[in-house]
Formats: sequence, C-alpha cells, structure tokens
Amino acid sequence: MHIDNPRPENSWSPRRDERLFLPKSANIRQIYLRCPYLLDFRLACATLSLTHVDLLECPIDFAMEFLLKCPNLIDFHCRIPVYPSKIKNPRTMLASPLVLNHLSTFTWFTNPTLDCISQWDIVLFEHIQFPALKTFNWWVGHGVYYLDLIANDATIVFLSRFPHSLTTLELGGIDYNPFEETFDHFLPLTGVTQLRLSHCEYRFVEQTISALSRRADGRSILFPKLTSLIIDYRVIGGRTPPWVMFRAECGIKLAQIVRSRIGLIDEFKLVVGGAQLTRRWNEGSWQAVREVMRDELDLVIIENGFPVVVI
Repeated sequence: MHIDNPRPENSWSPRRDERLFLPKSANIRQIYLRCPYLLDFRLACATLSLTHVDLLECPIDFAMEFLLKCPNLIDFHCRIPVYPSKIKNPRTMLASPLVLNHLSTFTWFTNPTLDCISQWDIVLFEHIQFPALKTFNWWVGHGVYYLDLIANDATIVFLSRFPHSLTTLELGGIDYNPFEETFDHFLPLTGVTQLRLSHCEYRFVEQTISALSRRADGRSILFPKLTSLIIDYRVIGGRTPPWVMFRAECGIKLAQIVRSRIGLIDEFKLVVGGAQLTRRWNEGSWQAVREVMRDELDLVIIENGFPVVVI
C-alpha cells in the first residue's frame, strides 16, 4: 500500500484531513504512508502480515500505533514525524516492554522540543527492545545537541540494550559535541562494521574520526570491527559543489583508525560525499596513509564519487 499526500505547496491551499482504517481482514505486507494531516488512524487488531512500514511526516502517535500492533515488523522507518493527532501523552500508549523479535532495520527521527528530545522519544527508548536488529538509522535533528541527547538516562539505557547483531549504524543531523567521552556509550556496540554520518556538523564528524582513532586495548576500541565509514553531505534532488573541507589531521587520524584495527579487519573503505577530505592533506597525512597500505591492508578512499589514488 502506497499513500502519498504531502503538505500543500501553497499556504493558502485547503487542508486535506484524512482518516485511515485498516480492517482485520487486511492482508498487507508493506505500507508507505506520507500524511501529515492524518487525523484518525486505526488498526483493528494486531496486524501479523505487516512486515515493512515506511512513514514520512505522519503524526507520531500513529507511528507508535504501528509499532504496538505489528509484532512481525522487519523494517520500520519513521522519518520527520509531526505532532500527535489524537494522543498527547505517550505513556498512555506505551507502559510496558515493547519487544519486536523480527525487527532488522529501524529508522527513527527524534522529535526535538527546544533543546532536548521529546517525551515520545524518551518513552520509546525506555521500552523498545529488538533482539535481532542489524541496522539502526538515527536522525537526531539540528538544534538538539548530542551531549543533551546522549546524557539522557533513557538514551543511555536504550543504547545499552542494543544486540550484538547490530552491524550498521547511521547518525544523522547531529550538532557539535564538546566532550569526546560521550562516545563511550557506544562502546558496547562491538559488532558495528559500517558507520554512516549523514549531514552532521563538520566538527562532530572530525570528533568522531578522532574517537575512532584512539589507541587503546582491544576491549575499548570504538567499533573494533569497523570496515566502512561513510560521510555524506550530499543534497538530495540537487547538485551542489562540495563546501565542507576537513583539516589535514584527518589523514593522520584515518591512518590511525585503520592501524588500530590491524588483525581485526582485512579491509577498510572510506566514502565521502559532498565534502573535501583530502584537499588540505599535507605530506604527513599522505605518508601516514601510504604506510598503512604497505601493511597489506586493503584501504579504499572514495571522494565525491572518485577513488583517491595514493602513490
């Protein structure tokens, strides 16, 4: 099922309020729903057939409804949720553990209120469990500082429950964080092999690179099995020239990231889109990368669609 009813392009256009009811007999496996003006949504009962849900600009309480009544979810994406339509207090919907045993991919955009996350996020983080999760895409949203997010008790508990099956982590739209120690909350995620940083503040990206390059014993390396780092500033639907330019130290940090994982990984791939990674590299940066490649580790760097040749 595909329903796409976005906001009117013109502010004077009339609102198109909708109501959606899925009866008990509905045998739907996938649903894409974009309805910011959805006033009423009901699932008649637990919908066992529904395994793939993609919600864009839908009221947050209806997103929670899907999580509660679709126990066989495999892929769930909730992007840019809007204010709740019917239920204002999330604790009236979710007050006990929500276990989704089959959930493999989970995308969640937090709902910022002033300088922190909303009660909807906190309640979800307190109760949701996904023992088979492999991919988590977490978009925080500019205006919510990473420190405020990660220092929240619900967030800390949330991260501590992540299973070892998690291999792909995406962090999106995160602003600068002045304290590197907050990365320690991600240390239990030892199975992560791919990290994606999408449209994050460039100082946060540099700080993440620094945290990944920290020399430590094998137990405390951040994402010790990491083989892929993707940094993405591309603008969807348009072509813009790269404008984010990283400092020369990033080349040395990259070499340290790879060197600290020798013996744990055989290859490493760095992909950068919409930014300049190597433009400021000096001879020290290039030399550090060359030395890592001499250690017979397969290092690939892709910058704005083109491979970087290291001579």
